[in-house]
Formats: sequence, C-alpha cells, structure tokens
Amino acid sequence: MILLPVLILFYIESAVAFPCDWSCPSDKPYCSEVGCIFECPEPFYINGSNCVSDCGEWFVDENRHCVASCPVNTVYKETLKQVMNSQYLERKCVNCDQPNQLVSDRSCVKVCPNDTRFIDKNMCVPTCPKERSFKINITIYGLLHYKCIEKCPQVEDNNFCREDCPENKVSFQSSCVEQCPSSHPFLFLKRCETKCPEHAPLAGYDEISCVNWECPEKRSFVDNQTCVAMCPSTAPYIVSSDRFNYCVKDCAGKYIFNDHCVSTCPSFTVAVNNTCLGQCPSKTPYSCVVTPGDKCGQRPRQQFQHSICIYSCPHTMLLWNKTCVFSCPSGRAVFGNECTDICPVDYPYMGNVTKPEEDCYQYAWGQYCQTVEKAVLTCLKECQANRYTFNDTCLSYCPYHLPQHDNTCVPKCPVSAPFVTNATVVIESWPYHSYKVKQTVQKCVSVCDDDMVILNHACVKTCPEDHSYIHNRTCSQQECETRYTEKGPSGIICTDECEPWQFVLDKMCVKTCPSTHMIYNGTCVDHCPGSHLLTSMFIIGETCDTYCSAQNISKQCIKECPHGLFEYKSSCVSFCNSPLYTVDNKCVETCPFDKPYIETSSITVANWSKNGVQFKKSSTNETIVKCEATCSADKVLFGSRCVDRCPLHSRFILNGTCRSETCTTNYKFYTSLGISCFDECPPDLFIKNDTCYSQCPNNMYALGRNCVSECPRSHSFVNNETLGKREYNCLDLENNVCTESLTYIMRCHEKCPGNKFIHKNTCLDFCSKNISVVFNRTCVTSCPETNPFTQPSNKTVSKRKERSIGGEWYFESEDHQVDECVRKCTGNYSLHFGYRCTSSCPSNVPYLDDETKCVKRCPGDKLLDINTSMCVNICENDRGLFNHSCYYNCPEEYKYMYNSKCVSQCPSSHANAAEEDRFICRKSCAGNCNINLGAHISLWVLVALLLILIVYSRQSLMDFLHVLRLMFVSEKKLKEIQKQENICRRMRKQKEDRIPINDEVSFQAENEEIMIELQGDRTDNVLNHEDTRL
Repeated sequence: MILLPVLILFYIESAVAFPCDWSCPSDKPYCSEVGCIFECPEPFYINGSNCVSDCGEWFVDENRHCVASCPVNTVYKETLKQVMNSQYLERKCVNCDQPNQLVSDRSCVKVCPNDTRFIDKNMCVPTCPKERSFKINITIYGLLHYKCIEKCPQVEDNNFCREDCPENKVSFQSSCVEQCPSSHPFLFLKRCETKCPEHAPLAGYDEISCVNWECPEKRSFVDNQTCVAMCPSTAPYIVSSDRFNYCVKDCAGKYIFNDHCVSTCPSFTVAVNNTCLGQCPSKTPYSCVVTPGDKCGQRPRQQFQHSICIYSCPHTMLLWNKTCVFSCPSGRAVFGNECTDICPVDYPYMGNVTKPEEDCYQYAWGQYCQTVEKAVLTCLKECQANRYTFNDTCLSYCPYHLPQHDNTCVPKCPVSAPFVTNATVVIESWPYHSYKVKQTVQKCVSVCDDDMVILNHACVKTCPEDHSYIHNRTCSQQECETRYTEKGPSGIICTDECEPWQFVLDKMCVKTCPSTHMIYNGTCVDHCPGSHLLTSMFIIGETCDTYCSAQNISKQCIKECPHGLFEYKSSCVSFCNSPLYTVDNKCVETCPFDKPYIETSSITVANWSKNGVQFKKSSTNETIVKCEATCSADKVLFGSRCVDRCPLHSRFILNGTCRSETCTTNYKFYTSLGISCFDECPPDLFIKNDTCYSQCPNNMYALGRNCVSECPRSHSFVNNETLGKREYNCLDLENNVCTESLTYIMRCHEKCPGNKFIHKNTCLDFCSKNISVVFNRTCVTSCPETNPFTQPSNKTVSKRKERSIGGEWYFESEDHQVDECVRKCTGNYSLHFGYRCTSSCPSNVPYLDDETKCVKRCPGDKLLDINTSMCVNICENDRGLFNHSCYYNCPEEYKYMYNSKCVSQCPSSHANAAEEDRFICRKSCAGNCNINLGAHISLWVLVALLLILIVYSRQSLMDFLHVLRLMFVSEKKLKEIQKQENICRRMRKQKEDRIPINDEVSFQAENEEIMIELQGDRTDNVLNHEDTRL
C-alpha cells in the first residue's frame, strides 16, 4: 500500500516513463520507475512487463493490458481519467451492449455525431439502408435522431412513421396518400376501403364516406347499407341497433310500436298479437306484466317486461284496475282475489296477515327464488287478538297521540284507567321479511309505576319546575303543608314521616347528614347534647360479600364508646396512637397508679376509604402501648416495661422480672424470654442436673421427668412419644384436640404400650420392610414353625398433623396393614398359598386343594373340578371325566356324557342324548329327549284338527287317523311293521322306496322322521307309502 502513492508521485514528476534497464525476478515481475513490484495496482496499466500510468494512443482491454487494437466484435469507449493533478484519456475495449449505448466508428458513444444521426441496429450511420428505409424520430439527450426500421407500426408519410396521416392525406395500405385509388374508392376513418364495413353504412348514395357514429340528420335511416331519408315500402319497419335505425321487412319475433320493432312494449301499452296497443280488447280485457315469452302468473325474471292481455287473471294473482298483480299496491287490501280501497260491510277491517310468497332475485348467473312469509293487507271480519283498532284498521300499535286501551286506539283514557303512560313494545315489521323493532306507545293504566308521578293524567318521570311539589304522587304548584319534605328524583315529596333509613335535616328527609353535622336520634344536629357528648363513626348501608362496603359514613352522638373503640377527647377512635397509652377502652397520656407497667401489642383496625361513590372497608394492624397491672404470660417485666425478652445484662428471670443477678434457686430454664429461675421445675418440663428442659437433649431418654443417657434394665423399652403444648378443643374439627406446638421425646418404659410392636427394645407403630411380620407383638423376619402362616390385619394409628391455617396441630387416624404370624388362616383370609393367607386364590395359583391350599395344578392323581376349581379324588356323579378334569358340561368336541366320561359320540347301546339333558347318553329317552310328539299335542288341538278334516273330505280324515295311529303305536308294533316291510322289499323287484329305513337307526328316529315329513309338502306321499307297507 505504501508503493501506490510513491508510483503516482513519480509519474506526476516525470513527463516520460523510462524503461527498466534490468530484468525483474519472478516474485516481482512488473517493472516500474521505482523498481520491480509484485503486482501493478489500479489505476496503472500493464504494458508488457511494465506498469505505466496510461496506454497513450493504445487501447485498454478488460484486464488493464495495453493493446494496439481492440479484439474482434468489440469497440472502444473513451473516458477522461485523472490521477492526482494529471489527466489522460482512457480508450477501453468494450462490447457496447447496454441499452443506452451506441456504436460510432468503433467507438461506444451515448449520442451519434451530427453526420451520422441515423441509428441502424445500434449503429450510427449517415442514412438508413434500403431494407430498413422507414424512420422513427427519437430524442437522445435532447438531440434528434432517426431510428431505421423495416415497417412502420401505423402509417408512413415520406418514409417517416406516423401514428396517423396529416389532415390533407388519407391512409392506403399503411401509406399516406392525397386521395384514394379507384380500387378502394370508399373512405372509412381516413382509410381507403373497397366497400363500407358492415357496421358503418354509406353516408348517402352520392357519398364516398362510410359513417362510423350515426347517419346524417336528414338521412337518419339505413337501407341497403346506405343512409336514406326514409324507409322504402319494401322495408317499412325500423330496428334500432348500434346507433343506427335499420329498415327491415318485418319485426321477426319482436313487437311493432309506431313502425319500430321493440323487444318489449312500453309501460303505457299492452302487447296484442306482436303489436303494442294503448289498451286491451274486450275479449281479453285484463292486462298482466310478464317477461316476453312467458305466461301470465310467472313472475318476471328480468327487467325487460311488458304487459299482455288475457281473459282472466290466474288464481295466483290479484285483480287491480283491470290489471293482474302479484300483490296489491300500498294501502290497498285483499278481498277475495281482488284489491280494494274500501273493505265490504261484512269484512270491515283492514289488517296485515302473514302469507307464504315466493320471493325472487335476479343475478348475473340466473334467478334465485325462495318462499318467505310476507305481510299482506287483507279485509277481515275482526282484528286479531294482538292488534289495535283505529278507523276500521288493525294496527300493531296505536299512533303516539292516541293511547291504546282494550285493543282500541282511543282519543281519551276511560275512568277505569285514567292515566296515560309511555311503554316500549316489540313488534314485527313486514316490509318484505319479518324482523323485530322497538316502538314507543301510550297506554291507559289505572295506576302509574312506582318510579313515576302523575301530571295532568299522565305518568311522568319528573315534575316540571312550575309543578315541583308532589302530593300523593301527583305534581302540584302548591307548596307542602306536611311535617317533612324530601327531595326525590321526581321532585319535592310532601310527607309526614321519613323512612327508617333517613335522617331529618331542617324538616327535610335526607339520606346522610352534612359533614358539619352529627346524627342524634335520627336527626342531623350541629353539636351533640350534654347526655351524648361522645362522637363515633356511623356506617350507613354496610354490605359484606367478597369485601365490605358502605353507602356513606357520618358521625353520631353516643353516650359511651362501643366495644372495639377507645374514648379520647369526646370522640371514639379505633386505636390510641403514640404517644398515648391504652387503659381499658380509653386513651390516656400517662398510665394510672394501679396499672403502672406498659406493654406494646398490636391491634387490628378497620379503615374506610372512598371508592368511587361508595366506601370500601380494609383492615390494618396498628401498634398500641397498653397500661397493665401485670405483664402477659408471654412477656417479662424489665423496669416499668413488659418486654419480649430480657436484655443480655439482665437475662435472669425471677417471678416474671428481669434481673442481673444469677439464679440462686435450685433450677434454671433457658427460654426465649431469658433464663428463668425455679425452686422446682414446672410439671410439664424435664430435669437434667440443675436445668429444666422442654424436652430431653439429643441422645437422651426420659425416665419419668428425668433425662438419662440410657434406659435402666427395669425400663429397657424405648417409646417415641409426641407431646402437645397447650392443648384445646378444635373449633372446626369435630371430636379433635388441637395443640399449639409439639415436643418429641424418647421415653423409657417397663414394657411397650399395647398398640406398639417391639424391635430391639424399641416400641414401633409399624415394623420396617426387612422385618415386616409380627409374632407376639414383636417384629421378626420370618414366622416360627408353630405359627407358619402370615395373615394381614388392619391397625389404626393416630398421627399429629399440621393444619395449613393457623399453624396448629391435630390428631388424625391412619389405617395400615400389618402381617401377623398365625397357626392357621381364619376369617376373611381362610385360604393360603406359600404360607400366605388370602381371601381368594390369585391367578397364578387358581385351584384349591384340601379346601384351603391354592395350587397351580392338582397334585398327584387328583382331578380338577372345572365348575368349582377344586382338586378332588373322584368326580361327582353328575360330572363327566375328560383330560384329568371333571366337567358338568362336557367340551364341545366331546360333548356327550357316557358312563361318567366325556365322549365324542354315544355308543349304539345308549344312542339317545338331548341338549336339554346335557347330552347324557341313554338307552331310551324316558321323557328326556322331547321327541314324542304325542306327549306335547293337547287333546283340544287334536279335536280341532279332526273337525277340520271332517269338513273337507272323508279321505283326508282317514289319512289323518292312520298317521295318528302310527304316532302312538308301541315300539314292539313298529318292529313288526319293519319286519313285514323287509320281507315285502325282498319279494318285490321294483325300485327302492323314496323313504329308506336304516336298520341301525332307532325306531324313535324313524318315527321322528315321519313326523317331520308330515309337516312338509310330502304328506300325501308318506301316507301312500305307509299304506303300501301295511
């Protein structure tokens, strides 16, 4: 960095740069006039291996190297540079491709020279080339240039591009000419056209101009694309479109009105046979507004509507002045299907009735309709119950100047309800949809509201100034003649008695007395009488919820101060402030002779402060100094003051007084007050040597009242005890004793209390975890052989617990489980597993052996009864044996019970089994299988069937009797029938019967099969088959 200013200074002083006469090394390759350097810094240039201040006539490339000429496709840009006070011209090789740069003679410039002001592809040229002969005027830095382009965007005039041609020329094929050629004779917007465009007719048959906006005034119609004075007879009708009136042959779907074709007839006309007329003809006398193309009764869908003529109005519409309408005009009522000004005599009242109507809205994407409730003015026989009658009209409320009484708007209230009062009612308003609005009305009432008074038979909130006196709730000009007056919100009330919560001030009833007055016997006085000279605070309207508040605070005259207040200079104060002393309920400047000792204490004082319009109550603790005859129990006397502790130089206490002399008594007791001296220790203290203790020192035991280092053999058991100090009955804990503080001692006992357990001569409430079982009230690790089982039991222990409120202590019972060693399990824990008594077997040993022992599986050859989960030597008679277990209901795959075993199927000798009989295999059903149909069919059913068969046919009766006989035939008879059938089957060489009989199947099953077939569609076949067998 030091090299740079040295080089600059050298080049300024030297007019010519001298070449180096020596060769520079590779680590300092550049030669300068000051020597070889590592690099050539800016603003110097590199010329070969030399570092020079400028390149002279040469050019500078992008790396600051001096070159004889710029590279191909680049130009140079001249810039005036200055180093210190020396100036030079830099010719830098650039691409010149920025938007505001031009190329002139291989130089990058911002404006072209005067002789080359034409710009062709960013190059300054003397004239535009043929292929880009058109020019656009542009201004660069205030100088006019001409940009060469191939084609003008609008039009050209003398090879210069313009937005439009001058006034004396017209446009033809993007060029400005003086007149149109014959091939394009017509002129439209100063352009030559072969013919007028479709939307621009010719101004006249003798004109060449095409009209763009409208035809000339005297040729206002268009016929054959030419403006004419009037339409010809061949096209007599006029259609207005795009500011032109076109002549047409017919209106083609439109309506004719004054020779004009219109989409809809005007509002003062009606459409009849595609013609707009002034009124409907007699055959169709009624008009109806519709959307063109729709029928009457359809609501118009858009704003283009007109009236058509019809014979009669649809049932959905009403008739008004020979016009069909969807709703009557305002103020017209509906009667039948017509709108009327005056209702008939039989229906004299007009009133709103809600009816469902279709309400439609037109949007850009279509029409939206919905059914809504609307109020329709209708002729009625009588007004509705919630309406008021006025001039034969049913109103939701009466006009304000007319009060309402008994559903009628009256000009004056009757004698039964003589007073008028304002009332706010909520009514339904129906312009289009129902909504609630509040309305103020006048009502006739017999009595005004409690907070209102009467003025000229009207109920008002306040009396006016000229009627400010209130007599019997009535505003009057006459002044009060009563004993008292009261200034109320409505005026001055005249009364003979004030309210109990009021006070009398100058014959006026007031809520509070002025601050300069006191209250005495309900009267505001400016000074107290002789019999009640003391003044005290009087709280008015005190209420207490989350906090206490009052409406006001005054002073009152009293005979003596109440409890909690102190008398001082004829006033009752909340506490005696320093330097005053408190004696009983008075504040004094010095203590009396009989109470010479002063004692400092605190007192809770109630304070009242203004909180908005009310007074708020708060409490503070204030320090007071009392005069006492003796000091309190928690204080000691030092001089004439009762103090919390004796000073260090007088710390010995004798008979409640601090002394400097040491104790000469037998015992001393160290307390927070000082060192108390006693001839005998108090009964609630313990003794060690000559000192009394509230509890024995650490690692010492209490033997009676003495503290010993170890318990003697006669009292070798140590019991931890908790003693309460100053015990008393708890106020909010039923049957409980509270205490202020606790004392913990270790007491020597001859034997442990009955509710404690023994461990290493220590009495415990509970045994520890590693010695958790109890034998003979002693904690042991395991039970002895004589009592091998552990059985749980509950033990209740009373514990001292601290209350969060007040910091006091109380007793609370706790229940704990204790495991005791027993000879055998009894009571609720009569079962056992692993010498542990339990009420039920756990899931890992679920079975019961020998009625009391829980096991995982039955031992030896014993069997498991699945129903009772007990191990048995042999299954009960009603059980089935399977897989070393006894089942009352055998498993599904072996559900049959045979010979007290569960089997997959019954043997042929005992083939009968039923689900109702737990699938017990039997030789015969014997009433257990429920397959003998005859046992379940009542006699009355058989009689009914017999009567039915007699009615139908004799053959049917015979068939039924035959089947019935088969149902009740004996087993022996059935076997004979089977034997006869087998003989017949062998003799016949015919096809087998449709109902084969299997010899291995029991006859009862065959009988059941016959009964099933009898209940189906094959009854006749079975009967015929039985006839054949028999």
